[in-house]
Amino acid sequence: MKKIIIALLACIPLLLSAKPQEIAVSTVEELLKAIGSDRTIILQKGNYILSNFIDMEGDNFSFQEHYNGKELVIEGVTNLTIKGTGNHESHLQTEPTYGNVIVFQNCSGIKLENLKAGHGKEKGECVGGVFKLKRSNGITIGDCWLYGSGTEGITAEDCSNISVTKTAIYGCTYSICSLMACKKVTFENCNMYDNVEFDMVNVSNCKGVLFQGCKFSQNRAGDASTDYSLFNLEASKVSLDHCTLLENKAANLCNVPKSLKMKDCTSPKSQWGK
Repeated sequence: MKKIIIALLACIPLLLSAKPQEIAVSTVEELLKAIGSDRTIILQKGNYILSNFIDMEGDNFSFQEHYNGKELVIEGVTNLTIKGTGNHESHLQTEPTYGNVIVFQNCSGIKLENLKAGHGKEKGECVGGVFKLKRSNGITIGDCWLYGSGTEGITAEDCSNISVTKTAIYGCTYSICSLMACKKVTFENCNMYDNVEFDMVNVSNCKGVLFQGCKFSQNRAGDASTDYSLFNLEASKVSLDHCTLLENKAANLCNVPKSLKMKDCTSPKSQWGK
């Protein structure tokens, strides 16, 4: 018995260090069937039109009604990585203009890597971003292209420990991102450009939000008749460290200037003001 116990104890480090299951997929159906905890899903090159499979349902995913169509909701998953191959040649799409591309809800340990994601050619309005995060922890978005249509690239509600690195958010029709009741959110070496319409970065009741080494360029928040800002902060403080802000158009850099802390940033004043 003693020898058996010793042998079992010796196996524990091997079990703890074991790599998650890797699953290679090349179709939307294969992708959906692979969704679950403790695994890495590798998307081969191609377009994955999620809205063509709205009748599918699994233990950890469903398609929920959202205005003019259904959106994919992944729920209750831990330690899931979805990564593309090639140079952003794994393309996640949804055709309903008012739905998010993917919603992650009550999840933890999610990694999204080397993906391109957005809607179809028609520009959406009102609601319907790219990635939406709800009541989740430990989300990493790395080396992704999130584009509009999509009203915004990232929407996060009641989340913690979000890390977005080397990711582009561009061409969105309402804003760049919205963070609500989140803690510890970092954007590092990201590029936000060519987004339009309202306040660009919306942060409400959040703590520990940092943009480091990011570039904001050619974003337009409203027009001469509006009072929108590049940063719209409510009961939140945001830090910018070594960021570049060039050729943007907005009435204000920030609606609450004292809540925006900038360190070693490039930001010509000519961008702000009607």
